[in-house]
Amino acid sequence: MAVSGEVGIPFAVDAAGHRFGRSAIDRSPQPFRKPLSCAGCKLLVTAVAGYTTGSGRHTSSHYRRHPGVHHDASCPYDFDRQVQVLVGADSTALERERSGHYRLVLPDELQAQPPHDPPGTYRRRRASIVVRRADAPRLSAAINSAVKVARLLERFDHMPQALEAFTVRSGRSAIAWRDFCYLPDRYDELASRLSTDRTRLPVAVSGIAQARGVASAGTSYWLMHDPSQRVQLDGSAAYLRLRIRSRSEAVLERVTDGQRFFALGWCGRLDAGKSRGGHRRCDLNMWINSAAGICSW
Repeated sequence: MAVSGEVGIPFAVDAAGHRFGRSAIDRSPQPFRKPLSCAGCKLLVTAVAGYTTGSGRHTSSHYRRHPGVHHDASCPYDFDRQVQVLVGADSTALERERSGHYRLVLPDELQAQPPHDPPGTYRRRRASIVVRRADAPRLSAAINSAVKVARLLERFDHMPQALEAFTVRSGRSAIAWRDFCYLPDRYDELASRLSTDRTRLPVAVSGIAQARGVASAGTSYWLMHDPSQRVQLDGSAAYLRLRIRSRSEAVLERVTDGQRFFALGWCGRLDAGKSRGGHRRCDLNMWINSAAGICSW
């Protein structure tokens, strides 16, 4: 059973050769010239506006293939085929469920939940993944699989139907993909969650290595992504930054400046004083102690 009954195609090309995303479907008048074809192959598609079923399930706008026709074998927008490639890869941490959905299974190192910090505080005893050398391959498989899923979902424009195809299992806990993986445009959601969430489930975070340094005490190292965007957090304006921290400089050296990174572990939140403009500054901190907990490209 496939999961993509409602996972459509995110991009199409019109009769004039112009490429359009899903937002074009909702514009009036629609800017494209029919017929439309899949942006990844010559498959003819139809623009479908978002709708809500009688049961309350919402399907977002997308491009849909015509009945009885199929994508080219190499098309990057054939969702089912792309997922099958991920699940069939060597050393994958993905499993196919009976429902037809897919589950990322996290290793034991990420199943124990560290104590919850009171909102707005920062523990001196940092919660980080403790990875034995023998366990590193399993953590590497998990993070590599998570990266592949994240990049696939980016290719599909984070369509809700694509996001719903994946869940994450941490011990006995099932985590929706949206509650597991946070890109820079959702740092504020993670920060808000950390102020109230007492489950302390692991998360994945991604960013660009824009800066790096050494803690003032000289005992730890960090790299940072700073979106420089003001958000509303706990009722007031704040600037958010993400820092990946480690006691070992070598752990972070595999990420070079300007590269995109993807890290897996537990996140904490630190209110870090005021910015130059007088607004609050808040740091999201993830501590890792193994190179298996972070990758880059």
